[in-house]
Amino acid sequence: MGSLSEDTVRIVHELGGLQCRCGRLKEKGLTFCRRCYFLLPRPLQKALCKLLADGYVEAYAAAVKYIDEERPTMECDDERDDRQPGDEDTRG
Repeated sequence: MGSLSEDTVRIVHELGGLQCRCGRLKEKGLTFCRRCYFLLPRPLQKALCKLLADGYVEAYAAAVKYIDEERPTMECDDERDDRQPGDEDTRG
């Protein structure tokens, strides 16, 4: 078995984390927080369902590029997206 690339190792680490690359809270095992995920066009959302060995790394790179280009125009109306890891969940 070959060694994993630095990008793959970083992506796997991010998947296991609770913080999206934008700094907001995300669920463990998900690539992005809801805000970032729903910013993506549907084809990129679908591509993020691929396995690591079947194109996920490439899909992740494309999604990050898209989000980085769109972030200055993003607005968030969902207060839950502003929670940070460790914040109490006050949803009812």
